[in-house]
Amino acid sequence: PIVAAVGAGEVDVGFVNHYYLLRFIIERGDGFPAKNYPPRAAGPGNLILVSGAGVFKTSDNKEESWRFLEFILSPAAQEYFAGKTFEYPVVEGIQTHRMILSLSEIMSPRIDMAELEDLKGTLDLLRETGVLP
Repeated sequence: PIVAAVGAGEVDVGFVNHYYLLRFIIERGDGFPAKNYPPRAAGPGNLILVSGAGVFKTSDNKEESWRFLEFILSPAAQEYFAGKTFEYPVVEGIQTHRMILSLSEIMSPRIDMAELEDLKGTLDLLRETGVLP
């Protein structure tokens, strides 16, 4: 909804993961009137979300789990993620989609992640701004 609202001119700015907008651009063409712009300052708006994968020692399906991990790290799977879902590949030598900024163009945030764990402060802020009752 945010990307569509920005594209329709209903709101001036929206904060979303890069791939939501890229899906709209692929679907509607390069003329879609919104673009991704990473913040210029090295703040929390430049956060890169990282996912991890592993196999539990207690897993009953270790062999299948390892095969799955090997598959998602294969060149074929990484090319799919990079080219079709607009993710950053984690395997060297796989090209990102042409519309994705290189990681070197995104300023790393200079924040202490431990400072982001203030649940009470977050809830207070959301209530104060009317997001939560």
